[in-house]
Formats: sequence, structure tokens, C-alpha cells
Amino acid sequence: MKTLITTNLQETHGKEEEILFAGDWIKSSLNFEKDFKKRKYEFFETIWKNDKEINSFIPYLTDLRSKLLSKLSKDLNVIHNINYSPRSWEIMINPWLHYYLEGMYTRFETISRILKKKENLNFIYLNNLKFFETPFDVRDFIDYIRSSDIYNQFIFQKIIDFFLNVKKNKHLKLIYSDKKINIEENLNFLKIYKNKKQETRGYVRRFISFCLKNILKNNKFYLELTSIGLNYIFLSLKLKQIPFKDYESFTYKKYYQFFQNRSINNIKLRNKISFNFNKENDFENFLSRNFLDDIPKYLIEDFSKIKNYVEKIPYKSKIVVSDANHEHNTLFKFWVANRVNNNAKLITADHGGAYGGLNCFRSVMNEDIADIAVRWYKPINNNIQLPALQLLNIKRNKNKRKYLLAIGDTEVKYIKSIFLSPVYSRMIYQTEYLKSLFEKLDLNLKNSFIFKAHPSDEWKIANRLEKTFEKKRIITSKKKYSSYFNKSKIILCTYFSTAFCEAMVSGPTVLLLKSGIHTNSKEFEKLHENLRKSQILFDDPALASKHLNKIWNNVDDWWESKDVKLTRENFINEVALVQPKALNIWKNFLTHL
Repeated sequence: MKTLITTNLQETHGKEEEILFAGDWIKSSLNFEKDFKKRKYEFFETIWKNDKEINSFIPYLTDLRSKLLSKLSKDLNVIHNINYSPRSWEIMINPWLHYYLEGMYTRFETISRILKKKENLNFIYLNNLKFFETPFDVRDFIDYIRSSDIYNQFIFQKIIDFFLNVKKNKHLKLIYSDKKINIEENLNFLKIYKNKKQETRGYVRRFISFCLKNILKNNKFYLELTSIGLNYIFLSLKLKQIPFKDYESFTYKKYYQFFQNRSINNIKLRNKISFNFNKENDFENFLSRNFLDDIPKYLIEDFSKIKNYVEKIPYKSKIVVSDANHEHNTLFKFWVANRVNNNAKLITADHGGAYGGLNCFRSVMNEDIADIAVRWYKPINNNIQLPALQLLNIKRNKNKRKYLLAIGDTEVKYIKSIFLSPVYSRMIYQTEYLKSLFEKLDLNLKNSFIFKAHPSDEWKIANRLEKTFEKKRIITSKKKYSSYFNKSKIILCTYFSTAFCEAMVSGPTVLLLKSGIHTNSKEFEKLHENLRKSQILFDDPALASKHLNKIWNNVDDWWESKDVKLTRENFINEVALVQPKALNIWKNFLTHL
């Protein structure tokens, strides 16, 4: 019999048996080949590589999310004895519900298909993981679902328990294990990085916030815009209000106080939420057994504490503009929901340039909850396009250009959203592509080569490339990245998102992708065709190397050529809008709301 392995937890790997891996996310471990070199194994072929099949799930999961959102909003109003509007609840509940449904569905469907196709499997069930503390909020849940072997093992055990005890599946045998594992994980979002400079700056900012918050509480606009530098001050002044950012009410430190004092689950309170709609399939029957336990504590047990806190925040802004914090900052989400419930307008804006992928994901974050959703890219989904404030000051020093800077991508270990790609180990293709490209570069380009790993780098792309590039050519710090970016003759991107937009508006850029890995929206397929014709976009590392070698000594002859210049202008107009008098355009937009 084969042992079914669902996560990287060594306690579930057995000893010498043949293995069926539920997915290839286990390859995220650098020691994978070493750990299993003496074992015979196979990977279950994931359905999540098939974009056509993924697209077929969109209508179903979108409809299910709407049903649950409507039902949960009504029940939460009753439980908490309030009367929040459906939109206010959507601001608070999503994107947790979005990530939750997609995360559970991918895992459930994976096990379902395995049990339909495979027989005589063993599964090591950890008794120590029969229970797991309910996540506190969306930030807590996302870190667990994307990174935690322990939490994912817990989820898989619940799914397998459903198929064995409810569906009475006989193709899988449980082997119960009493091995103890430490379920107290130090996940990324719980790591608090402190230094004296940051701490001092934090005290000063909090003091300023404390002094000004009551004076400026009636500001018409609350601007929660990140990474726009001094343009925040200039835009505020154009709107005829004193520039002010709150560094007291919505801080990580304040959030952490709520997290540390989170409540235990109140079963009696949770049982007041019903799941009384017709279950159409096994997945919905599985949800009916688990949904009440999985709803984060910020919506149930800790709701009143957070609500009471944000109601004391004095800001009475009539227009709230947010580009990020409305998604994952629980305290800010509650305050925004409260303002919207009091008839304030919510304007959501892009904080990055992710123009590819599937639009249903973005709608949850922006279009579905906003009065107006502002994008870097052209209107395609009930949004409007305004200049990208984050790109206004992105420049490279033309007189000091000397580096070839390659910017790496990453993806989560375990899927948190099936509507974004790439998924699982397809991300590792970067190592092959970048190795192949580097080997074919001329010596002077190799000597100028620098690689910037993605900040999260869950697939350890930097570690996998150390032998190829030498450790000294790999940078991880933000400060070093900014310095190399500013002095880069050419920037090579391996994905089309914020970094690619920043590179394109600042100077010569090349995009290296593998066909079929990154999903592009149909609205931008023509744009990518033009990028390919202009030799900005490549899907063959050998051709990319040949192009880089050819243009290196006279890069502007290529970059400033008529056809390439037209392609660049179209790119900026379509997905990374940069315009003269951008702040005036924003001012006119906001003042006429």
C-alpha cells in the first residue's frame, strides 16, 4: 500500500513505504531530493495547472461566496444586535471568505479526486492535530493557509475524516499516530522586527497623531495611500487639508494587542449562525460541518471589542481613499465599514501593478465594495483609470547605469487563491530559466548581473540560484534593491506586476516568462503581443540572452527606437498610467465626488 502524504510534516511521512504526494508543494523544501532519494514516490497530477478548468470554477465559487456572504451578514447583525449594511459587512468579511472558500475547495477537490482514482492508500493521522485554534482574522488565516504545514495538515485531516466517516470511502486506511508536534508556530506576520531607529520614529509619529487627530477629525478626505512619498503631502495640500496620516489607531502594535488578547471560541454564540441553504454537493456538505468553527474570531467573539475601539476613533471623513489597508488591516477595515455604514464614500485604489490574472479576485478586494475603484490599468471591470501615484517618482540614474538587475517572483507554498497563478512548483521554472539565461550571457553582462529575490521567497529561489550566480550577486534587502534599481542599465523581470511596471516607466526593461505559467487577462493579450514584437517580452531564455548581449553596449538604440517607444507608450497608457499633472487629476477627481 502507498502512503498518502499531504504536507511537509515529517511525522506524516512514514518510513519505507511507497508514497503518493497529494501535490508537489512539498518540493518547496530544499532537502526534498535528499529526504526521499531512497523512497519510491509519485505526485498526484494537480488539476490546478489547467487554466480552463480553473476558469470553470469561477461561477460556482462566486455564487457560493455570495450566498454565504448574504447569510453570514444577516446572522452577524442578529448576533451582535446591530444593523450594518450588506456592503459594510462585505468590507469586513472579505477577503477572508474569498480566500477561505478557494483554499478549502482546492484541498477538498484534490482529496476527492485522489480517492476516486487511487485505491489502497494509508494516511498517517496525527491525533495531536484533531483540533486547531480558529484564526483570529484574515491576516492570521492567510499566513496559516499559505505557509503552515501544521495548519494544512489539520485541514487535510478534516477533509479525509469527512470522506471516511460521512462518505464511507474504503480506499483509504488511517494510521493513527500519537507523535507530539508543536502547534505554536512563529509565522511571518507574528515576527516583530525592532530597532532603535524604528522605535524612536514610531514614538514621534504616534505623538504627532495624538496631538492632531482631534483637530483634524473633520477632514473631508481620509487618504490611506501607501508608497507615494512626498506626493501624499502635495495631494493633501491640493485638497486644502493639512497632510495627516494616523500612526496611532491602525498600527501593527495596536493590532497585536487585540491579537494577543483574542478570545476562546464561544460555541453557543457560533451556533446562532445557521447554514440553512440547500447543499448541492459534497463540498457544501463538508462546509456545513466546519464553517461555524472556521469563521475567524474577529467576526464573532472579538467583534464587539474591535467595534467599540474603532467607534472611539474620532475621524469623521466623508470620503475614504484606500489602496491596501482595507484588505488586511482588521482595525482599519472595521473603521471603514463603520464610515460606510454612516454614508461615507469608499474609493479603493491599486497599491501595485498586477494587471494580469483573473479579474474576479480583484473585484472582491475593490469593485465589489467600493463606490469607485481606481486602477493603474484601463477600465475593464467597473473601474476607472487614474495616474499611478506610486510610479510618479520612479526613476533610474541614466548617468550611472551599469547593472543588469534580475527581479525574481515567488508564490505561496500552499494555494490560497486558485484564480492567481502560477501555482505550486511551477514557480521553480525560474531557476532553470535564469540559469539558462545567465550561462549564455557575455562575460561583461555576467559581471554586471545582480539578482533580487522576492521578499517572501517561499520557494527559496535565491537559495536554488546561489551556485549559479554566487551569493554576492543575490540581494535581499530593500535598501540595496533601491540602489541597484537606480543604477541598472537593464532590468529583467520574471513576472508582470508592480516591479515590471516600475521598470518599464523608468528605463530599459526585459520580461522573461514561461508560456502557460502566468495567466494574462484577455484584455491585455494584444499588449503582450506587442511587447513580444518589440523584444521586451521573451519566453525563451536563450533568445533573451541573445537580445541582451546584442543591445548591452547600445541599449538606447533599441529602447528609443520608434516601434519600441510606441509599445512603451501603449503599455503605460494601458496598465501603468503616468501623466503630467497627475496630482491635479487626482484632486479634480476627489473634489467632484
